[in-house]
Amino acid sequence: MNPVRVAIALAALASLSVPLVFWGGLASWSWIVAAIAYQGFGGLRTVAYGVVWQDRAAGALILVGALAVIALVGRRTGPPHRSEDALTHI
Repeated sequence: MNPVRVAIALAALASLSVPLVFWGGLASWSWIVAAIAYQGFGGLRTVAYGVVWQDRAAGALILVGALAVIALVGRRTGPPHRSEDALTHI
């Protein structure tokens, strides 16, 4: 075994694993958002076609809850927000 080849192989493995971990994390968040959106659309359908008012109210709560969770995930995975005060201290 050549030590140079082993070092190059380990560097290649490390350089390939970093993007995989980063994009894998984003892909998992997209699956979570898709499942929550699916539930939200089910709630919207219940709001529109509910037989009794209790069904419609439950569908509205599901829809509002799904939208809130999607907004929280968007804040969690989005770019960091910069405050305007940070620019004045440069």
